[in-house]
Amino acid sequence: MVDDRDDQEYKTVKICDQVWMAENLNYDYDHGTARSFCYNGREENCDKYGRLYLWSAVMDSAGVFSTDGIGCGVDAEECLPSIVVRGVCPEGWHVPSKTEIETLLEAIGSEQSGSSWNWENAGKLLKSTSDDWEDEGMGEDAFGFTVLPAGYRGRSSYGSFGIFASFATSTNDMWTDNHSYSLDLYSSRDYAEIISTYTYDARSVRCLKN
Repeated sequence: MVDDRDDQEYKTVKICDQVWMAENLNYDYDHGTARSFCYNGREENCDKYGRLYLWSAVMDSAGVFSTDGIGCGVDAEECLPSIVVRGVCPEGWHVPSKTEIETLLEAIGSEQSGSSWNWENAGKLLKSTSDDWEDEGMGEDAFGFTVLPAGYRGRSSYGSFGIFASFATSTNDMWTDNHSYSLDLYSSRDYAEIISTYTYDARSVRCLKN
C-alpha cells in the first residue's frame, strides 16, 4: 500500500477478514498540540519503527483529513466516537477500535486469561522474530504482523525502546479521564494486553483497511 500523502510504501497483511498495515505508520502529523515524534528525535528510528503519535494526532483532532475525530484530544471524556475514525491513517484506511483489536486477537487464536486485560500468547504470535527485542524477547511472527519494540513517548521523555510496543485505538475510556485503549506487547511476556492508557502518551499506529 502506498500512502498518497507522502508516497511512503507499507507492507500489508490479511488476517481472516481484516487487512492490516504490517508496518507502523510513519506519516509526519504536526498540527498544534496534535503531534507525532521519532523516538529520541532521531529520524532513523522513524524510518524503521514508524512515528509515535499523541492520541489527538491519532484521531486527527484538528480535522485535517476528516471530521470524525475533531476535538478528540487530552480530554478524552469529551470524545465518544461511535463511527469508523479515519484519524491519521491514509485514505481508505482507519484507526482500529478496541473491538477491532479484539477481533484480531480472536482471529489468531488468542483468548483472554485470568485478567480481563490479558490475551494469551498474542504477544508471542504477533511479535517479530528479530533481535530488536531485548533479552531474547522476540516472538514467532506467526501471521506476518511483525511487531517491533518501538517504545513510547511520555509527557517529557521517551522510554521502553527494545522492550515494549504499544498501538493506539480510536476508543477512549469513558470511565477514566484522559485515557484511551491501546494494544501493548512486551519483550518479557508471551501475552498481550488491551489496556486503558494516558492520552498524552505517544504510541505507534497500525491502520486497518475500510
